[in-house]
Amino acid sequence: MDEHDHASDAAEDFYIEGAEDENEFDGDEGDHANVPEGVYKVLYEFDPVSEHELAVQPGDVVHVVGSLEGGWAIAVTNGDEGVKGLVPATYLEWSAPLPE
Repeated sequence: MDEHDHASDAAEDFYIEGAEDENEFDGDEGDHANVPEGVYKVLYEFDPVSEHELAVQPGDVVHVVGSLEGGWAIAVTNGDEGVKGLVPATYLEWSAPLPE
């Protein structure tokens, strides 16, 4: 599976059932996160407001496995074994590539 397929699979986990307009969830057209996969440090506290979002605290370390339009990163806590959810991309600082 190539890098694009992995990100596509991760994004499919966050399909919002019943959303008529993809921008309803993803944000405005052209507002792409384009967050490279990698290990990131969380800069700010984020409290989720939907079941698809991930609660994080400053100093937490997450693995970003993809991104969605609207400025969202698809993040996993505790590596591949953790909880997956959306975090605002602007709340993250790149630290290192994903471990192999």
